[in-house]
Amino acid sequence: MNIRIGVLDEDISASSLEISYLYRYMAEKNTRLSVREYKSAAELLAVPKDSLDILLLDTELPGMGGMEIARTLRKKGCKAELLFITSVSRHAVESYDVHASAYMLKPVSYADFAARLTRAIAGVREETGKVVSISTENGFVAVPVEDILYMEVVKNNVFCHTKDGVYRTRATLKSEEEKLGNFAFVKINSCYLVNMSHIREVSGNTAFVGDVPLRISRARKTAFMKAFGEYSIRI
Repeated sequence: MNIRIGVLDEDISASSLEISYLYRYMAEKNTRLSVREYKSAAELLAVPKDSLDILLLDTELPGMGGMEIARTLRKKGCKAELLFITSVSRHAVESYDVHASAYMLKPVSYADFAARLTRAIAGVREETGKVVSISTENGFVAVPVEDILYMEVVKNNVFCHTKDGVYRTRATLKSEEEKLGNFAFVKINSCYLVNMSHIREVSGNTAFVGDVPLRISRARKTAFMKAFGEYSIRI
């Protein structure tokens, strides 16, 4: 699952620090976050309500303040985890009204930031996370969809490659494709069903899932590029 994080802070040095913390967190936790910085309340409020999973928000902003922005987002139906990062404490009680996950006072240490972010990410996953059951020779294994890298057919056997290991399943690639149909998976040839959230790069007829190169067939190239392009816009 690619967690989408927005940052809105008028203080350039503060927003730069928060973004640097996010990239440090990604490196340390070996996780993927999609980070977007917003320059104004208007820009942030113009995005669809389900475009963000987590929002880092200052309360002290020109025009519409952060608390008013948060109320507006909630009225629109936005369910993003809200983490206020501000220089004043006077809005702390109000933050409960908008169901904020955290209210942090500047300067925020990386340790505190990382702890609050981890809790927010857990909240997002609890809200949206899905688990699929993989049938193996030793029974059924529950695997979070976000942990699946790709499915592979090798000599009539289907292998499920995950962050934690590889499972040989008793299913067919077709049945696994149907099971994962509501998620961001795409078939790149007759042997591979790939989780698009783990595609690091596409070069020519090769999709890199992490550091693993997977061949894209000529017959599926156009459909794959269309699906991956649409997915990339959504995140």
